[in-house]
Amino acid sequence: MKTFLLWLSLFLLAGSVSGQKTMLLERIGTHRRHWYHAGDPVKFRVGMPDTLLTGRLGVLDSGWVTVEGMRSYPVKTCDIHSVYVKFSSPRRAGKILMIAGAGIFSIIGINHLLNHEKLFSPDMFLISGGCVAAGAISLSFGQKRCKVGDRWKIKVLDINIR
Repeated sequence: MKTFLLWLSLFLLAGSVSGQKTMLLERIGTHRRHWYHAGDPVKFRVGMPDTLLTGRLGVLDSGWVTVEGMRSYPVKTCDIHSVYVKFSSPRRAGKILMIAGAGIFSIIGINHLLNHEKLFSPDMFLISGGCVAAGAISLSFGQKRCKVGDRWKIKVLDINIR
């Protein structure tokens, strides 16, 4: 009797459980896939009107996606022209290099002031400028634009368990 009640309650509870909706950005013909769930940060280029939407992914429906920022913007998945995919490692390295460049600049500047030397010298700009330039280049590799169309495709996956 206990097993029967356990199985009965399991089937009744499973009827009300639904899966988490997921947006999938995939490149056709390859194994490159980027998964987005509700609450993930996203950046879209949307047509009609041509707009760049940045915010968190809200409600995912079969043909609609909501981007929540200051306001909620419902967008059809067929109106999305580009998705900007963010990569954390180059962004983190770029931020660290920019901070290191500013730190080296200030340390060398303080050293020149303490030794009564000329404040701005070529070594100051070469070393710290190199770090800042490397950081800016690394920051530019922090995101990639994926044009939705022939190569990239957006799918909203919905799995309901009943």
